[in-house]
Amino acid sequence: MAQVKTPMLIGRMAFSLNAILILHACFWISLALLMEGSIRLDVAEGIIGGPEWQISYLRHPPFSTWLTGLTWRFGSLRYFALFALGQILMLSGLVVIVRLLRKTDNEQGIWPVALAFLLLPFATYIPFQVNHNLGVTPFWALTLLVAWFAFEHGLKRHWVLFGLVVGLGVWAKYAIFHLVAPLGILFLCVPSWRAQLRTSGPWLATLVGLAIILPHLTDSQTKGASTISFALRAEGGSLPKRLAYMGEFAIDALLYNLLMLAIVCLLLGWSNVRAGVRRFIDNLPISRFDLFVAIAALGPIVLIMIFAPLGIRPRLLWLTPISMSFVLLWGRIANLAPQPLSLRKLNLWAPATLCLGLIYVIVRLVAPLTSNPPMYPDIDGPGLALMAQEKWNQSQPGPIPYIVSFGNQRGRQAAGSIAFDLPYRVKVLENNSTLDSPWINLEDVKRRGALVISTREIAPDELVAGQAIIAIERRQRPLRGGLKDPFGLIMGIVPAAKP
Repeated sequence: MAQVKTPMLIGRMAFSLNAILILHACFWISLALLMEGSIRLDVAEGIIGGPEWQISYLRHPPFSTWLTGLTWRFGSLRYFALFALGQILMLSGLVVIVRLLRKTDNEQGIWPVALAFLLLPFATYIPFQVNHNLGVTPFWALTLLVAWFAFEHGLKRHWVLFGLVVGLGVWAKYAIFHLVAPLGILFLCVPSWRAQLRTSGPWLATLVGLAIILPHLTDSQTKGASTISFALRAEGGSLPKRLAYMGEFAIDALLYNLLMLAIVCLLLGWSNVRAGVRRFIDNLPISRFDLFVAIAALGPIVLIMIFAPLGIRPRLLWLTPISMSFVLLWGRIANLAPQPLSLRKLNLWAPATLCLGLIYVIVRLVAPLTSNPPMYPDIDGPGLALMAQEKWNQSQPGPIPYIVSFGNQRGRQAAGSIAFDLPYRVKVLENNSTLDSPWINLEDVKRRGALVISTREIAPDELVAGQAIIAIERRQRPLRGGLKDPFGLIMGIVPAAKP
């Protein structure tokens, strides 16, 4: 097969990559609008807390919560805004990594890794569940970009940007330190980089980062939020169980990279990729850029694995921002391959994307028939909101002032789903929890009443704001396609206090 010269490929890339990213986003947003019936858990938490614009919350920093909370304000376009937000957060990270590869290396590796990334979970269906891992992804990619230029060139503007990006990344999720810590160790180990400690750059970056982080940390301590302890929480279980979690995470990271390797091999050819891997490994003395790329990809994994035996359980979605480091790694390897990508291979992207979309559609069609109980993507969210409004109208007409949830996370997800699909703003609180205390006035709850949503049985003596719950009944949640949920949802009323 004839190969296209690199300059021609670069010219084609300048126009086509943006077009493919737009097509990719439109395709997966459209599928989500067709097949996702309601919102996921992390979105529900954002809908509950985001509109309150708190600087700190009990569990996570606020950036993602603010963004998901804003999507409700798009009214009839709220689902489009939500799914578009997920794609924007993920694809913006990819754009930054592509820019880093263009600035530091030749460009032949950009197409294979970009297309490989677009065919993997973190760019397809995972962005539907907009969460804090997705929120930190653009800052992860930006940290890689500005860290390299700060380390290598040492200009003040690069160091200021480094402090700015890391500081903002903390507002998204503390996981940004999974990247910053290994890069910081690398910086101290490279003599030419370490010498910059005698300049103002690194110290200026530290001051800028602390200045940006300080308001959030101060507010967290003032309000008693537990974002830091939540991030460092240790789960119970024996050492073998913790080691099993560590092994599971390592396998997840390995499988993701094997999938990326398989797609890059399909596009470039096995012999080409094997030659690129050999050049990357055997390139001694190793270049500073190759060392930077290796630490960016492996450092966060190693750091997470070190803390796993201590009880900090790693999870699959933690790989969401780390996938940016994997793209950088495989982009560098593809750039070391002897031959560039044949433009004919680009034709594989469209049918592969359609096949993945078909698989997703089949899964979503089958899921309501097999899930026990049905998951929230299978639930008719707007229909559930209508059911909640109908229940409230049995007590008194008008908007629901408050929703009180029972049943921990599943209860909050149900309440957040209803709040997302109601046409007016309703405040949600979890019963007997301080989670929403900064913006919930229990006296006002008692005065105006509340709708109770529960995913567990409600005990006869349970109270909300000192008031008894009345009119308790189990209702079937409406599922997509007109199906019925045999497990249902328990609803009740906290009547408004008599004047």
